[in-house]
Amino acid sequence: MFSKRLREARKNKGLTQQQLGKAIGVAKSTIAGYESGHSEPDTAKIALIVKALDIEPNFLWQDEFDGRTTLEEKSLLARYRGLNQTNRQLLMTIADVITDVRQPELPRKLKLIKTAEPISKDTETVD
Repeated sequence: MFSKRLREARKNKGLTQQQLGKAIGVAKSTIAGYESGHSEPDTAKIALIVKALDIEPNFLWQDEFDGRTTLEEKSLLARYRGLNQTNRQLLMTIADVITDVRQPELPRKLKLIKTAEPISKDTETVD
């Protein structure tokens, strides 16, 4: 799994094996070894790889995580994490409304959204 995900992340970043090797201080053949599964980097090298490829560490071991979170997505996640539980539920309702192609409960959901309290700086947040 690691070898496949490393190759995918490197290619997504648009780097050659030689460029990634230079970025983390190893030879091209070392990167080739990582990607072929013949060897694995130590923890320090993994940290350098993650930084060079701008990926989440878990990306290298997960099956279905594209690792290409945009700045907009990161911003949305940060905002979501700053919401209290009530406003998180409201946001999920809004997401349901705009993504649900069936729209059977649209009138009820829109009523909930219209009656929602605006978020203020005094609103309790969840860490």
